Amino acid sequence: MSTGTDSAKHASLDDINSNSFDPDHYMNLMVHKSNLEGLLQRHVKLATEIKNLDTDLQMLVYDNYNKFISATDTIKRMKSNIFGMETNMEQHLEKIMSVQSRSDSVNTSLFDKREHIEKLHPTCNLLRKVQFIYDLPNRLNKCIKSEAYADAVRFYTGAMPILMAYGDSSFQDCKLASEKAMVTIVKNLHVLFLHLCQAFGLGPIKQNKPGAILDVFIYFVTLVT
Repeated sequence: MSTGTDSAKHASLDDINSNSFDPDHYMNLMVHKSNLEGLLQRHVKLATEIKNLDTDLQMLVYDNYNKFISATDTIKRMKSNIFGMETNMEQHLEKIMSVQSRSDSVNTSLFDKREHIEKLHPTCNLLRKVQFIYDLPNRLNKCIKSEAYADAVRFYTGAMPILMAYGDSSFQDCKLASEKAMVTIVKNLHVLFLHLCQAFGLGPIKQNKPGAILDVFIYFVTLVT
């Protein structure tokens, strides 16, 4: 019995339409079960769904606005003719109840749409991070061409937690390409570091571990940004 309950619980965690939907659990499941192409396809699909839901929400708001304008006009006419309308009061009350019922229906529909969109936002934010990792090698290469080493260090250090967690699975190609770009950046930083040392009269410096140069510049970027 407990096995069936646990399975239902995990299924609800993965279901976006479920009240117990867990974005982090869903993202981890997607990363382990899908390749990079699958994740990007899911990102495009979710983005399309959000856009469609947003359009539906705008249409519902517009329809609701028109209905409230119509109801306001009706109430104004009722107020101006309130005297002498006792015999028709029941009919007007029915119209008011009908307007109220439609208003409640529209508000309920708007709430459901809004709640669904809010559930999709955390997943989309996670997928934006996936897109950032996917674009990281190109970003680093552009930084190399423009000699924007501080930006390169920020991009790489920002992506390091995800690369360390998933770099051996879904993001292996991105990790390898990023590390290759960072090797070039380390060499360039090494040359720049030596030039700075000479400019400040520190003399020649032997560096057995060029990677340590990157650590120095990461620390420098952290201080100045």
